[in-house]
Amino acid sequence: YYILTAERLERTAPWFERLAATDDARLAALRAVVIDDSLGICDELDGRMQHCVDTYHDEWADVVAEPDKFAHLFKQFANTEKVQPADEMIEFKEERGQRRPVDWPADGAPQTMWRPPSLDVFGRSETSWIDFGPYDVFPENLDTAV
Repeated sequence: YYILTAERLERTAPWFERLAATDDARLAALRAVVIDDSLGICDELDGRMQHCVDTYHDEWADVVAEPDKFAHLFKQFANTEKVQPADEMIEFKEERGQRRPVDWPADGAPQTMWRPPSLDVFGRSETSWIDFGPYDVFPENLDTAV
């Protein structure tokens, strides 16, 4: 019922508050539609729910069942098979016999000791293109580091 009557991108709580003036009246209005079928749409709602159940597909189960088929989707970098070990990217520490990433620095604390040789970013910038390969090897909307 919410999906049929809510405004586009409206969250559940504001939608529920629009049903009536008080919580009790809201629950009564919702109960009248969903349980008592006051609008005569329960069969349609049941059909929609059954369609969701019948057409549900667990994409992650496919990945687990056939990892080789989907491995190319989980590469660390799009343009190489090389993998950068976590130890090179993240600093870890031992705690209670387990390895975990170190805490982030407190707000305002420097996160690195590195400083650029100059604050003139454009003066230090490269002005030439670097070839990463033909464009057709990179799918659109890749969402992966290159």
